[in-house]
Amino acid sequence: MEGWENVNGSPAIFVGRHMDMYGPVTIMAWASIPRLRAWVLYKFMDKQTCYHHYATYTMMKRRGYPALWSKILARILSWLVPPLCRSLRAIPVYRGSKDIIRTMKQSVEALEQGDSILVMPEIDYVDRDDAVGELYAGFIQLGRLYCAKTRCKSIAFVPVYSDMQRSAVCIRQPVVFHADQPFQQERIRVMEQLKHGLSGAQ
Repeated sequence: MEGWENVNGSPAIFVGRHMDMYGPVTIMAWASIPRLRAWVLYKFMDKQTCYHHYATYTMMKRRGYPALWSKILARILSWLVPPLCRSLRAIPVYRGSKDIIRTMKQSVEALEQGDSILVMPEIDYVDRDDAVGELYAGFIQLGRLYCAKTRCKSIAFVPVYSDMQRSAVCIRQPVVFHADQPFQQERIRVMEQLKHGLSGAQ
C-alpha cells in the first residue's frame, strides 16, 4: 500500500482501473479503505442475470469457451458472485438505462452516511496499458449531487492505481470537485486530473 496520507477518513469517491478483474480485486482486498462500497454492474447482483451474462458474453464471446463449458462455469459463478456483491454492500449500476438514477440516489445516500464509493469507469475494462484509455464521465455527477444534497462546497475524487509490476496499490493525490464552479468546467478538469492519476507512468 502506498499513499495512505491521501485518505483522511472523510467520505470520498475513489476511482480505479479495471485491468480486467485485477483492479477491483486488489483494491477491495488490500486497500483497506474504511467503509468502501463498489459500483457493480447490476447484472452481477442477481443470480439469473449473472448467469446469462457469464454464459453468453464473458465465457463464450470474450473467452471463447465452448457452450457447455460456458454454461457450467456461468452456473457456478452465478451461485457465488451475487452473494459476494451483496455481502460487500455493492451498489448496482444501471448503465445506459433511466434506472441509473437509482444508482446515483443510493450512492449519495451512502456518502451521506459516511461511506466511500469505488468507481471503475474505463470503457475498455480489460485494458492494462500504462496510458489510460477512454473513461465514462457520468460518475462525476456524484460530486454535484452530493454537494447539492448536503450543501457542502466540495468532495474529493481519489485515483487508486493497482500496479501489477510492483504488486502495489497506490492511492494518489485527491482531485477536489468544487461545487461553486461551473459544472462542465469542473467535469473536464476533474476527468483530466483523474486520468493522470490513474496512469501507470508516474
